[in-house]
Amino acid sequence: MQPARPGTDPGDAARTPRTATLRVEVRDAATGQLAPANVRVFLKDSGEVFRPNDPRTATGLYRTPEWYTLDATDELELPAGQVRIEAFRGIEWSVAETELGLSPGGQHRVRLELSRIHDIAKENWVSGNTHLHLQQTDRAYANRYLRTVPLADEVRVVFVSYLERAGDDQHYISNRYRPGDLIELNGGPAALRFGWGQETRHNFGAYGEGYGHVLLLDLDELIQPVSTGVSLRGAGSHDGVPVAAAIERAHESGATVIWAHNDFGLEDIPNWVAQRVHAQNVFDGGDDTHYDASFYRYLDLGLKIPFSTGTDWFMTDLMRVYVQVGGELTIESWLRELRAGRSFITNGPLLYLNADTNADMNADNHAIGDTIEGRIGDAVRVVARAVGRADFKRLEIVYNGRVIHASATRKQGPAFHAGIDFPLEITGPGWMAVRIPWHNNTNRLGEVLRAHTSPIYIEVDGERRFDVNTARGLVQEMSESMNVLSAKGVFADEAARQAVLDVYRQGMDRLRRQVRDHVEEGR
Repeated sequence: MQPARPGTDPGDAARTPRTATLRVEVRDAATGQLAPANVRVFLKDSGEVFRPNDPRTATGLYRTPEWYTLDATDELELPAGQVRIEAFRGIEWSVAETELGLSPGGQHRVRLELSRIHDIAKENWVSGNTHLHLQQTDRAYANRYLRTVPLADEVRVVFVSYLERAGDDQHYISNRYRPGDLIELNGGPAALRFGWGQETRHNFGAYGEGYGHVLLLDLDELIQPVSTGVSLRGAGSHDGVPVAAAIERAHESGATVIWAHNDFGLEDIPNWVAQRVHAQNVFDGGDDTHYDASFYRYLDLGLKIPFSTGTDWFMTDLMRVYVQVGGELTIESWLRELRAGRSFITNGPLLYLNADTNADMNADNHAIGDTIEGRIGDAVRVVARAVGRADFKRLEIVYNGRVIHASATRKQGPAFHAGIDFPLEITGPGWMAVRIPWHNNTNRLGEVLRAHTSPIYIEVDGERRFDVNTARGLVQEMSESMNVLSAKGVFADEAARQAVLDVYRQGMDRLRRQVRDHVEEGR
């Protein structure tokens, strides 16, 4: 311990403030309106990002180890000294930053202005998050989180889902919400809409792959059992209830069914083949599965696969699904258009896709989710474009699983753009979509950029695409899944085991019949 300087009180140093208070006001540069935003603070003296000792008690809403979401009244308590502040909103706005010195004990205010680089809402695209849970916090914090973070991210439709895991779900604060509670959070300056549902799950082992996870959205009440199987329900339970059972009951209640976590789970294939699922959540639990190894296979069976997504636990990424909704925005209208396939998923660039077969070829007649009735040899004019704050490197057109055209990005003002306009010759039934390359850059939260549209479909003489080899491969995969669940599952009796296996047998039989019909007809 250093001795005190002559003539000073040894207690003076202890009483000298070491921190300062800072209010960060983020405004729309065009209107001057205050808005919630995501903020990061660099401490110039140490060169490190500011992190509080306990994020749960910090002012503002903790997003990631580096970022906070602040509303117009939040203040940060920061170490005194020189700091650099960064702020952004959603994925359609510029990024702002500034530097300033904070005096010990001082109260400071800084104003940052953001400019919109694109306004996709003008074309009736509405962003949503179909998969969100909150835990390890209290109801007041959860309410504040739901009212603030979606606004800072410009996500207008949010589904909060109930889920169960024996022993852990007592900490799932999102389980305490019901539809009436969420209605009270609706509205506000950006017209937030909250929906409710459940995530029905089955695992082998604590987090291992089991039958899978599925979101049942816009329910009036829970469908029991919410979770199935020994690992999620505890001792005395069994694995004799397939996910398909809850899906069937969801259909009876008019709910929307979305398969969660990419292709995680053994039961995704038979449920898609039986057309029990309305949409596929992509990247709501990692990005281990590439498109061609999973969802493209379903499209090659002639199925219509609307892409969707969410963030799962909290909103630590900017992942969202855009759905084009004309007229009044409600939970029902948004889900209806999602089921129709008028969607694209992204955490960065905004995507557009149109096509036309008319003589004038103005590419205005068909949009994402539509079906084109064509003939062999017809030319389809395909027009695609993308715009994003971060450089997404390249825009790609995928036709029946292959990249057939691409365009590099160009910087234009504050954003990166790419466009494609070319004639596609119809050679048979198929599908087309727009995406960006796999693993090519990161967004402001440090996550890998991801973006993909739902398809436009092409039918020839009323026939959809059906690839025999893909179907045979999926039959084999379902057969292997039956072996896995027979070996790992715990069943009350043989009848219960056979009831679960029947879900896969039905899917296999359906695909085998389709293969036989295509081979016999020489298609």
